[in-house]
Amino acid sequence: VVLLSTDFVTADLTKAAANAFLSTKISFANLVDDVCQAAGADSKTVATAMGLDPRIGPFGLTAGLGWGGSCLSKDIRALADRAQALGQSGAATFFSHVDYTNTARRDLAVTHAESVLPGGLEGSVVALWGASYKPNVGDISDSPALDIALRMHRAGAEVRVHDPSVNDLVRRHHPELTVVDAPAEALVGAGVLIVATDWPRYTALDPASFADSTTRTVIDARRCLDHQTLGAFRHHTAQEA
Repeated sequence: VVLLSTDFVTADLTKAAANAFLSTKISFANLVDDVCQAAGADSKTVATAMGLDPRIGPFGLTAGLGWGGSCLSKDIRALADRAQALGQSGAATFFSHVDYTNTARRDLAVTHAESVLPGGLEGSVVALWGASYKPNVGDISDSPALDIALRMHRAGAEVRVHDPSVNDLVRRHHPELTVVDAPAEALVGAGVLIVATDWPRYTALDPASFADSTTRTVIDARRCLDHQTLGAFRHHTAQEA
């Protein structure tokens, strides 16, 4: 363990800068994904190749809904505000754009869900797998999955949510959403399934197990499914229009 001793200002900026760097890497991966899709390139292969470089590493290079949780958003916004207050407008603009890029992924996911439903979101049923801000945590703080669920509800959809860990939290804080106890229950009557948190439970599911449902369109917003196994299901990423 390396122990560094420093002053408060340096320690405070170190913590914010570390989280801002992780945020930037994730937003960078999403911007590269946009360019890859426009060029007809395989963004997953691009990300894998980038991650093989030891100077870069694979963490944070999977395109998708972007980050959530209480730390990354708070720290990059605090760093942008601090930079602006110190007269570093270029840095402030950069950090703010990283934050904007992240939020825009959620906008794209909702827009795409609207586009694949024959009648749009109003009056439709949407199945959402995942509500925690990332897998293997019981936390819904600034959850991208929950954010898009609430946006789709406000647009007139019934959103049926399943999560392996935070169902009770969602029921308590967001009674306007329909929370179910099994992934298959979320599919009842749904025109589209959105995989919004990459829980291992979802990636391990056999698509044949829900082949009898009416759902025929899957938006893999976390790039976590094996699209080769989806068979007759129409599959998309959250960024496809």
